[in-house]
Amino acid sequence: MGKSISSFFAYPFQPDSIPETIKGAVNKINEGQVCYVKTWQECAISGKFIIDVICRAIDKADLFIADLTWANPNVLFELGYAIGKKKRVWLLLDPSFTESKNLFDQLRILTTVGYAPYSNSSEIVNQFYKQQPWLDLQDTIFVRSIVPALQEYAESRLLYLKNQHETEASIKLSQLVDSFNLPTTLSDPKESSVQTLAWYVTKIWHAPGIIVHLSGESRRGSQLHNLRYAFVSGLAYGFQKPLLMLAEADYKTPPIDYSDIFSRYKKPSECVEMSQSWLEKVSSEYAKNQKEFREYAKKIALSADLRSFNIGEYIAENEERILNEYFIETEPFLRVIEGQHSVVVGRKGSGKTANLYMAARRLSEDKRNLVCVIKPVSYDVQGVVRLSKTIKEKDKKGYLAEALWKFLIFSEIALAAYKEIKQRPYVDEKAPEGKLKELMEVQGSILLDDFAVRLERCVNNLFSNITGNSLYDFRIAISEILHDSVLNTLRNQLGDLLTKRKRVIVLMDNLDKAWDRRDDLEHLSDFLFGLLSVAKNITKEFEKHDYWRKPVNVSITIFLRSDIFEGIMKNAREPDKIPCDKLLWNDPVVLMRIVDERLAANREGLDPALLWSRVFCPTVRNKPSKEYILDMILPRPRDLVYFVKAALSTAVNRGHSCVEERDILEAEKLYSQFVFEAVQIENGISVPELEKILFEFVGGSSILYKNEIFEIFSKSGINRKRHNYVLRHLIALSFLGVEIKLNEFRFCTSSDEIQKIKRLSERYIAAENKTQRYQIHKAFHTYLEVETFVEGKEESGSNI
Repeated sequence: MGKSISSFFAYPFQPDSIPETIKGAVNKINEGQVCYVKTWQECAISGKFIIDVICRAIDKADLFIADLTWANPNVLFELGYAIGKKKRVWLLLDPSFTESKNLFDQLRILTTVGYAPYSNSSEIVNQFYKQQPWLDLQDTIFVRSIVPALQEYAESRLLYLKNQHETEASIKLSQLVDSFNLPTTLSDPKESSVQTLAWYVTKIWHAPGIIVHLSGESRRGSQLHNLRYAFVSGLAYGFQKPLLMLAEADYKTPPIDYSDIFSRYKKPSECVEMSQSWLEKVSSEYAKNQKEFREYAKKIALSADLRSFNIGEYIAENEERILNEYFIETEPFLRVIEGQHSVVVGRKGSGKTANLYMAARRLSEDKRNLVCVIKPVSYDVQGVVRLSKTIKEKDKKGYLAEALWKFLIFSEIALAAYKEIKQRPYVDEKAPEGKLKELMEVQGSILLDDFAVRLERCVNNLFSNITGNSLYDFRIAISEILHDSVLNTLRNQLGDLLTKRKRVIVLMDNLDKAWDRRDDLEHLSDFLFGLLSVAKNITKEFEKHDYWRKPVNVSITIFLRSDIFEGIMKNAREPDKIPCDKLLWNDPVVLMRIVDERLAANREGLDPALLWSRVFCPTVRNKPSKEYILDMILPRPRDLVYFVKAALSTAVNRGHSCVEERDILEAEKLYSQFVFEAVQIENGISVPELEKILFEFVGGSSILYKNEIFEIFSKSGINRKRHNYVLRHLIALSFLGVEIKLNEFRFCTSSDEIQKIKRLSERYIAAENKTQRYQIHKAFHTYLEVETFVEGKEESGSNI
């Protein structure tokens, strides 16, 4: 075969031992003349490494070799590029570097891709000749894992890989992206830190462009975040998609010059400027090429081709347009439609955003309604905190929060009405529509700016101008700053305009997105408690009818994370007077309907049960496959959809005509790491040491006594005084279940169930003279590699 086969070798430039080892192996391989290997360090031009030169070298190569030991962003970028260019890939890794091996495992995007282990140059050469990757150049990751996942038709959506931290630059970039009104798929690390390779591929393949926001290297968690994003960036570059990579100034200068696809910024305004022109180009190109989205899954007959099944996304923001095809109506949703309550509470992944989207869609179908959705992409939460910290008196702080929310909600209702009026071809200046239009335009940015901008302006004005020591003087100052006179005029005109409307509905979500600092919780709780308090007052205010105002039927529904709501209620004087509805999925039949309806949406007129039996194997480890999956997940829509999508993707990648048992077991591995990372995101800042604590459970028993758990806490550096708090938190996160009968463990799905479970456990312990035991939820077993049997019996667990 001689030198007809060419290879390109990518590897990290540090530590120094790796390049030297690689070069030794390359020399020996080249001496054998089976193929010629070129290293990335041979691509220098005038001492610089230009990405275009390196990419051209990869283009010319038949085989791409990469060493992922101490993987750096350059190697991951080049690997993604090579995969996108349909190259045969051969990977190496030195597993003797334990931390490096753990880093590779945590990347998770490459879970289905194997690697050849080595510890010296001779072992690299031996592995090369043993595995002979040059003999099967057509066996590419693109063919095996990407082609099966691609759909012939899919909506073109901008892919935005968001920064993992709510920095000022991240907030402003998100607002900028939102302002372009491009259909966008958001990958938010606060929702899910990583997706599968198939997910990234399908989104990139159909995207008009990709924005990648890397983290500054001094920020927490930046290494893993940037490695994942570098790989996805390379994949996009290999697919020849418009790509914008952004990073803070402290992102180290890479040895490779990424030229026009990589930009560093020192200030948030620079980040926005860099993105503005890029988005304008992408938006213009998108408008030229846009075609109507064709619902591919509905246009083909039932077949064994699993690629034809699209069960949607597990994050509602990414499936807003098609959610109505398979949305499951529950009691909380129906009460939102009826306007019976003001707060919907649920854990991450429980369906809060999906309920908001569907409520907005359903209520908007009746043209007599005015629907106002307040869902800020990001907002200056630290500004609110700084303002709150300057005010010590509880009464003043409460009045400020309520006054601020009143201004924001009044102006948001007016803005929704104004946007509706602007769509009309003619507006009578003397009619209520004309008067409101004139008022809004005269006031200008005070009323017309985006929610986040109005909030920021109000906070800055309040911060600079609050005066008065007495509560009376304080209230007068607040009234002047928040334009009380304008609000009174607004109330009058909204009454004239909307009194004949059936309903005005305000739906609010995303208000807890920016919470990430422990010392802010008290002040943020005060801020959101002000919203919960004022919501009821606003509806009463709009009910009033007298000489200067007409009644309007206004309802306000606020969607909040359950842990945030619980924190707010701790500070509430009368928490029982704030009504709430909880999104719980305790009924497995109702939960499984989420997947059944999504399958049925692909094949109209067919029974979902029949579809399941045709697509999925009947049993897994002697359990019905549905029951097995439900037993392995935390009972939430997001978890179920993720697991089933992973099983389908695995089956497609393996060329199976249906989802086999081994596909579900592989999906279990993917899901287990997903939920491990998801629970850390849900933890937020409650227990900063959570990741360290969870890793202490690796390889142990899944059933533990309390003293064993406390030993783990001590090893993780948790002070004894915090042991009970951390234990309660692990129970609230559903990581641990509590034994209530012999080998029967109860897992809670909301924090207010903990007391009930505790009481059941205490009675069992007292009656049977037992010692308290806890069980790790099965969702975490595979990733943590814990034992799943005890005393010869399989463990049992139940989700409340």
